[in-house]
Amino acid sequence: MSDLSTTGASPSLLRRLLIVLAGLFLLLVLVLFGAYFYLNLRGEREWEAFRAEWEQKGEKFEIKDFIPASVPDDQNFASTPLLAALVDFSKAPGSPVVWNNLQLKDRASAIGAPLQNPGRRKTPNAGQWQLAAPVDLVQWHQFLSADSSGTSSDAPAAARGVLSVLKQFDSELDELTAASGRPHSVFRLDYNENFRMLLPHLAPIRGISQTLRLRAVARLRAGEKQEALADVKLGLRLADALNNEPLLISQLVRIAVLQQAIQPVWEGIVRHEWSDAQLREMQKLFAGIDLCSAYVRAIRTERAFGNVAIDELRTGRTSFPSFGDPADGSGQAPAWAAGRLIPSGWFRLNQVTLNRLFQERCLPVVDAEKRRVNVDLAMTVDEAPELKQAGVFNLFARMLLPAVGKSASKFAHGQTVADLAAIACAVERYRLKHGDYPERLDPLVPEFIAHIPTDVISGELPRYRRETGGRFVLYSVGWNQSDDGGEPGVSKSGSAFDPQRGDWVWRFPSSP
Repeated sequence: MSDLSTTGASPSLLRRLLIVLAGLFLLLVLVLFGAYFYLNLRGEREWEAFRAEWEQKGEKFEIKDFIPASVPDDQNFASTPLLAALVDFSKAPGSPVVWNNLQLKDRASAIGAPLQNPGRRKTPNAGQWQLAAPVDLVQWHQFLSADSSGTSSDAPAAARGVLSVLKQFDSELDELTAASGRPHSVFRLDYNENFRMLLPHLAPIRGISQTLRLRAVARLRAGEKQEALADVKLGLRLADALNNEPLLISQLVRIAVLQQAIQPVWEGIVRHEWSDAQLREMQKLFAGIDLCSAYVRAIRTERAFGNVAIDELRTGRTSFPSFGDPADGSGQAPAWAAGRLIPSGWFRLNQVTLNRLFQERCLPVVDAEKRRVNVDLAMTVDEAPELKQAGVFNLFARMLLPAVGKSASKFAHGQTVADLAAIACAVERYRLKHGDYPERLDPLVPEFIAHIPTDVISGELPRYRRETGGRFVLYSVGWNQSDDGGEPGVSKSGSAFDPQRGDWVWRFPSSP
């Protein structure tokens, strides 16, 4: 009898257990769905609230707000055939780049090639005006010559030898010079590619600027001062050709090209080779450079690119590369995987974190209106808790936030370089008129310069002193914010300028 009762009770107990388990499972599903929809609702609300708040203050968050407007070819420096060929290509998904005018593209790239010479011989020092080091034209003539046995140890003769070697690029550089007078410069880039955008014009532009630097210095030593000025102006125009390109990497290349163009300007000033008219012309070009505004625009563009990348993942238009093996064999997971399996709110909350860091930490580093760079703030951005702590809503911030400290220091140094060059031109013009350098910078205003640009680091006037032997020292306190008496920073090896150390200095060589 007890066996029958036990047997009869088991199905009923099992049914009740299954009902309880089913109820718990349903409750779990409801909780998960509730959490899923709550996360989506929370993410959407926080993102829209953040965006609306800052848009009311004038901020913009979309790529379309930063893409340069197109200009007619006859007004566009970047449309001259040599430069246009650098970005004239086709690329189908999964296929290599096909250049529509490979020959012309290779001609543009070849202009800087002789100065690189990889894998054969070490290139000579290209001069470091930051350390008061001129270009050694004798070494460059030996380096560029097929037979160095016939090269001269006399600088003017070596200069003529260098010019003879570089003559092979006359037609290309003449084309660029002729087109440099066009008022605008907009390279035709596909901004819809976002972080996948190809930028094949940047390396050749930097290479061309290196050749122009060497040719300008050689022309100065050969007595061809007006031709040297033309090379300086073309070098500055190449830097300015990237002015409207709102990409951080493009602006960093622009700064590098600017640094190249400074070398012959410095050499001409310390040797008293420029005329007043030539100095006045270069001074005007340097005074028009605004890298503080360029930093702000580049940071906002980086933020807009980050927003597009997150939206592409959120909506399934692209995918995480680490997701599985796709059926199409492309090496990525199906695009819908991220959008359907991960709550949209997770992406939105990550987006809020990323944008808040850009807004509250990256952008305030540079005050474009006051032309100031906050070093202390720049150094704390990379140490922000949102970037150091592991979490689920800071993943994209840790991946997409640029190294602000390093990039801001390059913008600050680039702006300082332009300001010091403009002041140095004015100081040299004063000497041409009065026979000696001024004891202070004040007498330069307003005859030789409208106003003295303040140090972007300290907010004070740049340091200046006249030295014996017809020399002067002009400098900024530099990234360490310390007045080191006009001593530039040097790398640990002692052979290169280090902008993270010492002062940023314009000074004369220790020996003539």
